[in-house]
Amino acid sequence: MNDFTAVNGQIMTDDAMTELEAAYAAGEFPAGEHSVGDVIHGSPRSLSAEGMVVLSVKIPAAMKRAIQVQAEREHTTPSTLVRSLIARSLVDA
Repeated sequence: MNDFTAVNGQIMTDDAMTELEAAYAAGEFPAGEHSVGDVIHGSPRSLSAEGMVVLSVKIPAAMKRAIQVQAEREHTTPSTLVRSLIARSLVDA
């Protein structure tokens, strides 16, 4: 049996992972679990087969700090966070 510690500090066992896998495979949320947002099908890369390019945008310093803080909360990078926000906006448009 291999236990590991998740990013949030929770200890996960093989048995717990097996239970989670079975519930998710059945299209259900395990007890105590819930969705934290809308499902966005695909990824920002799926909007184009041309690959990634750099987009330079000027934003207020406070906004950049807020993006960095939110990215840390979500255990992701600022770039990934901004790409997902843009993709969600484009899907909703």
